Amino acid sequence: MTFFDVIKKEFQKLAQLPEREWEEFVSLFKLRTFKKGEFFVHAGTFSTEFGFVEKGLVRFFYTTFEGEEFNQTFKKEYDIMLSFTSILLGEPSNFSIQALEDTNIYVADYKDFERFYLKGVAWQELGRKIAEINFIIKTKKEEQFLLYNTQQRYENFCKDFPDLLKRLPQLHLASYLGVSPETLNRIIKKSREL
Repeated sequence: MTFFDVIKKEFQKLAQLPEREWEEFVSLFKLRTFKKGEFFVHAGTFSTEFGFVEKGLVRFFYTTFEGEEFNQTFKKEYDIMLSFTSILLGEPSNFSIQALEDTNIYVADYKDFERFYLKGVAWQELGRKIAEINFIIKTKKEEQFLLYNTQQRYENFCKDFPDLLKRLPQLHLASYLGVSPETLNRIIKKSREL
């Protein structure tokens, strides 16, 4: 099964896409490689591209005026990635997207994808459901910060993303959870004792 066969299978769960248009959709994408530490998007720049992670791991992060970084999310194999606000509002991206591992991403211009909305309701439904999924992910993260303490946030992360625990540097996980690396060390130690 090819990479885009897997993407197609997942998309078909969201909308019944016309078979004849799938190859045209796939042809939009070009494979780009990013070494660990390289950027897909820099905060303050305009982004018109979106993509799917074929191999690797990236982080979405904000940088304060003082230079402090806060991780917003991570994307791994088969995940879709884009800066919605930059693409949809035509504004510079508020966050950066950086490879945490050597990463391959299939990339396309969002304007090319938007033309598929004119092809029929299935593509519009797909776009809507992808936006809804991303909204739910964002809402759940906000909920975690408003309703749960740091220990609970860590435990939820372990439950929801067990595959990332070994791949993420502890510094980045601490940033994602909104704690210092030292606090995260104490939380991990406490979790192991339970």
